[in-house]
Amino acid sequence: MQLFSPLVSLSIQAPTRFPAATHSAQTLLSPVLNWFFRPLLLLGVLLFTTVQAAQLRICYEDIDQPPWTYLDGQGVTLDLLRKVANELGEEFQFFIKPWKRCLGEVKLGIVDAVVGAVELPERRVYSEYPKDANGKTNPSASLWHDDFNIFVLEQSTVEWDGQQFHQLNGQIAAQAGYSSVTWLKDQGLPVTSESKSAEEVLRLINIGVAEAGVIQGAEAVKLVQTDLRFKGKIRVLARPYRSEPLYFIVSKLSYAKAPARFDAIWQSIARQRQSPEYRAAETKARKAFLRP
Repeated sequence: MQLFSPLVSLSIQAPTRFPAATHSAQTLLSPVLNWFFRPLLLLGVLLFTTVQAAQLRICYEDIDQPPWTYLDGQGVTLDLLRKVANELGEEFQFFIKPWKRCLGEVKLGIVDAVVGAVELPERRVYSEYPKDANGKTNPSASLWHDDFNIFVLEQSTVEWDGQQFHQLNGQIAAQAGYSSVTWLKDQGLPVTSESKSAEEVLRLINIGVAEAGVIQGAEAVKLVQTDLRFKGKIRVLARPYRSEPLYFIVSKLSYAKAPARFDAIWQSIARQRQSPEYRAAETKARKAFLRP
């Protein structure tokens, strides 16, 4: 499997056999040819080694996303990426930063990739997603699939029918930089998006700043079940706002330098996620996190 785009293609052929009458000329030419081609061969080896050894800079958010990524470096998705690196002989360097900064740095090529991004048109301007044989985004190469749940006060009459809200009179809180902010604004809904964490969104609902909140992942579900600040006060609606795959997105600037390398990573992600070992690990991690 080709993991890089070669800058120089060298074709090495068998040496030409000279007639016996020109043996002396061949003898004289051999050192010259050796002097000429040896540096080129060494250059090819150096280029190969340099490209292969280059670390990939990968950013993920500086809040826990159970059970996928944790600030201590654990999580189902980070374990998955380590398996991908081992399979391909890659070396991943992880950076933990605020979500909007991760997106800003992948746009500028400061980092090569971001962990856990939903597909949005504005993100496609500066990043690449895994593609299938028809050139469309390939969900089977995503990192995980998550619900964007809706939370309201226990006594609230707000409803969501899968297309629109009913009896909504106030603001909806969502996490800063998340795709949910874009979706809600596209629907013309009033959004407050200053919160960073699920806990902060729930707090805004609890104190009446927001009438509802859209929060990605399982953490908020567990908080309203177990945290005394929210238990019995906030509930989650039965129907999620959206359910979406989240991807390992790659900076267009990085992808242009080595498309085959990143294609191989996406292919490996798809293989790993289909393995019985990964499926069992994901199921176990989900159950362990939601266990009271």
